[in-house]
Amino acid sequence: MTNIEKIRNMLEQNNGIIKSEDLNKENIARHYLNLLQENGEIVKLDRGIYARPDVWEDEMYIYKF
Repeated sequence: MTNIEKIRNMLEQNNGIIKSEDLNKENIARHYLNLLQENGEIVKLDRGIYARPDVWEDEMYIYKF
């Protein structure tokens, strides 16, 4: 499984939201987030918090991260 596939799986498990620190736990370089962002697969919500573009941005849900 590639790092991109791992990130996609993590997004599925976390309701379409991922934190950069989640990548650290899995020893995945953060530049993969940039690649996914450039491809339009994720958007940056806040510092270190990313989500799929189709995810409804609930500030209270994101705040718990």
